[in-house]
Amino acid sequence: MRGALWLTWTALAVFAVAMVVAMALYPGGSWTERESVGFSFWRNFWCDLVRSQAINGADNGLSRSASSLAFGALSLSLWGYWRVATSQLADPLRFRLLVLGRAATVGLLATALL
Repeated sequence: MRGALWLTWTALAVFAVAMVVAMALYPGGSWTERESVGFSFWRNFWCDLVRSQAINGADNGLSRSASSLAFGALSLSLWGYWRVATSQLADPLRFRLLVLGRAATVGLLATALL
């Protein structure tokens, strides 16, 4: 249990730092202001960070790399989270929820990698 807690909190910290870096590196543009510069917390979506080209047309390679790392870290945090979240449940419910939660986690990781 201790390892799952450590994994969850450490990976969440990596996610937060990597997302801040990705936002700082985002060249710009949003769906409402295509020519804007930088990432707007209110006008952009996280999915804008993983595009190979920013909405304003600039190369988004650095931000994409950082945001991919962030979403990979988020999936790792969820891997540990499902162990913690199901720890108080009785079998077979615990096992079923753990399997389903971790399957969703693998889906998130696949999304980040693709």
